[in-house]
Amino acid sequence: MAERRADSLQVRGRLAATALFGGLDDATLDALAAALDLVRISGGERLFAQGDAGDAAYLVLGGRLRIERTRGARTEMIREVGRGELVGELSLLTGAPRSAAIRAVRDSELGRMPRDRFEALLAAHPPLALEITRMLAGQLAAPAAIPEGGAGVGTIAVRPRGWDAPARAVAEALLAALSGYGDATLVSSVTVDAALGAGAAHAPHGDPRHAATIQWLDRLEADHAEVIYLADAETSAWTERCLRQADLILDVVHGDTAPDPAEAPPAGERWTAVDLVLVHGAGVTRPAGTTRWLAGRSYQRRHHVRLGDLADFARLARRVTGRGIGVALSGGGARGMAHLGFLRAMEELGIPVDEIGGTSAGSVIAAQYAAGMQLPEMVELNRHGWNGYKPHKAYTLPFISLVTHRAAAGMLRHMFGDLDFADCWLEAFAVSASLTHSAMRVHRGGRVAEGCLASVAIPGVAPPIVSADGELLVDGGVVNNLPAALLARGAQGAILASDVSPSEEARSGYPETPSTWQVMRDRFFRRGRAPAYPTLFETLSRVAVLGSTQETRRVRETADLYVHPPVESIGIFEFERVDEIVALGYHAALESLGPWWAARNAPRRPGRRSTMIKV
Repeated sequence: MAERRADSLQVRGRLAATALFGGLDDATLDALAAALDLVRISGGERLFAQGDAGDAAYLVLGGRLRIERTRGARTEMIREVGRGELVGELSLLTGAPRSAAIRAVRDSELGRMPRDRFEALLAAHPPLALEITRMLAGQLAAPAAIPEGGAGVGTIAVRPRGWDAPARAVAEALLAALSGYGDATLVSSVTVDAALGAGAAHAPHGDPRHAATIQWLDRLEADHAEVIYLADAETSAWTERCLRQADLILDVVHGDTAPDPAEAPPAGERWTAVDLVLVHGAGVTRPAGTTRWLAGRSYQRRHHVRLGDLADFARLARRVTGRGIGVALSGGGARGMAHLGFLRAMEELGIPVDEIGGTSAGSVIAAQYAAGMQLPEMVELNRHGWNGYKPHKAYTLPFISLVTHRAAAGMLRHMFGDLDFADCWLEAFAVSASLTHSAMRVHRGGRVAEGCLASVAIPGVAPPIVSADGELLVDGGVVNNLPAALLARGAQGAILASDVSPSEEARSGYPETPSTWQVMRDRFFRRGRAPAYPTLFETLSRVAVLGSTQETRRVRETADLYVHPPVESIGIFEFERVDEIVALGYHAALESLGPWWAARNAPRRPGRRSTMIKV
């Protein structure tokens, strides 16, 4: 870790954007900037360890840091911080030992403020002490939540994997998609050599051109919201530089090829996240074979794109920079058809979907949409599937369940065939509950039909589904009926939730508990005028989601948008009312989504950043 005096002009603007120092006058900001030491730290290098003395705070001038906390034998990542953010600022005020460790994700440049120098500044500049007092008072009155998505990605390395991988085409299309968010640029070895002279991009360490290249790239990153680094096709000094400069690495491959089993991931990726970008031809309707690229490789995410498809690259740009929109769909039987109306309203308003997942009926709708099906096709597919196969009426000897799973399995095979979750155009998942491990099971890979079959298996109504490894799986509503927390929340992204589970079922219309014969008689002779009372199916379905009610309430409070269409009057197996249910979901969603989308797209003043994590 190298250290020298920082350039005050370079860091003054960064200080002004932080919550701790943003309200200071110009003279105090100048004094703070002049007091910082410039520290360079390599990717993977630890800045400080948990338990170290709190002797300084650090301002991230360039790069990316990861905050890690160890509890016993387990180390967990708290979040990542990027350019313009402060870490360890509470140590300036308390001197307490570090409660977490910080490690560089990539080569980073930091401004270090020693505690003794800060105390001298407090004495010389009273406004500094006053501003800190105000800031802390605000923190105590209303503690600021730590952004779940961490720092936004500012530098992206695009690397070809395979001799003909279209990395340049992907980089250029990504640059065009990013241009709508701010000033973005693309840099390659050719760009560097044109600016600094032939051979600069590949200059070895110790060569004067190496230092000049680093300084030039630092200025480039400071002047642009996003920088795309295009790596060489072969391993080179420039490729290694791209990996060391990147907040995120994108491996670009042809979607119709298989990986070389002998190819080992190059060095320098241990701390930086790596995504897979599979490029398809314009005429491809459904990807295939993605699992060949994911098997045995630690890719964080995968992205399917078609060259020339603006929507695909707009989605890629949103996801890699933390601007993605995720959608969670709850379980609820036939009421889940309201999700089709929710998605229709999103499409009409131009709201993109970048990731989607669900539970039970919501998992089926989510997987269909992720596979690229059109909404009219989905309505007809569900109308035919649920009313044709009638999986809820496939009665069997009530020894292990009331209905057999075979009708549901046939319906889902008809809907999805052998489609794998990894081959869906959108990132998608289904949620089930493992009776074997008393835990939630999230299906992000494997056959879609199998994952959805487990997700819709209401305990008692349908038999537990046996997974490939012998687990017994049931309806995911047992543990999480509205899985919004499983969506990736980026620094500037959003989570939307469509919940069709009733907050309260109809109360009993009987003054006391009726007999089975009494309920059957009333329903047969009085029909629509019969007192309300749940059937066995309805009771089991409601019981299946009771355990996740608290999680649903949490989503209602924390999601960027929560929609609860008025579907309480719909029976959970009244699939014949699909058009009515879709309409209810559409109108409820449109009423909420319109104002939300307009407010999201309205110009906003940038907020000041602060981690306020006790490190």
